Amino acid sequence: MRKQELQVIKATSENLQKIVILHYDNLAGDLVDMGPAVLSEFYRKGFVNNNIQVYMGVVEDRISGFAVITDNEESTFRKNLYSSIWAVLRLFIIARKRPLIKTILRKFKGGDEGVDVGPSLLYLAIDKHLRCNGLGRKLLNAIELKLKNNSETKYHLQVKCENSVAINFYMNNGFIEIRYVPERELIVLEKELSITNITKGH
Repeated sequence: MRKQELQVIKATSENLQKIVILHYDNLAGDLVDMGPAVLSEFYRKGFVNNNIQVYMGVVEDRISGFAVITDNEESTFRKNLYSSIWAVLRLFIIARKRPLIKTILRKFKGGDEGVDVGPSLLYLAIDKHLRCNGLGRKLLNAIELKLKNNSETKYHLQVKCENSVAINFYMNNGFIEIRYVPERELIVLEKELSITNITKGH
């Protein structure tokens, strides 16, 4: 059987709802814990503020995965979710309360030591029914080409220590561990970009 053709295209606000559903169904983390309404708010503000770039993997007109990058991770979350007292109050209306309070308390206590400066891969999600077909590699390739076109020389990401599948995937695609953040039980991975180490799509 011929392998299905994968296309990587840049998402717009018109794709927001499908991206939110894919994120909620296939990833874990603070935003997922706080609920789909908070996820939707994050992406909606991200498109309005133009501080995230979302690339979709499309197979036969179906969005089967996506990746999200930003130039400034800390600023992106602040502007999209915590930009004012009114924004925080809105979160208390739309979010699940316990995860929201936990996240806000961590921020006030300086518990975001995992945040690094520079281009960041915030999320990479593949539909769990369509994995192992090269989509993850192709999404990484699209991201790295964009970063190189913007004269970036490296980028980073965070991953939970317990997520051995993701850690192995990224390390097999040229990332190295640069530090461990015990307070959040995560590691920061980084990849140097050059003409020879851009991930080849399959």
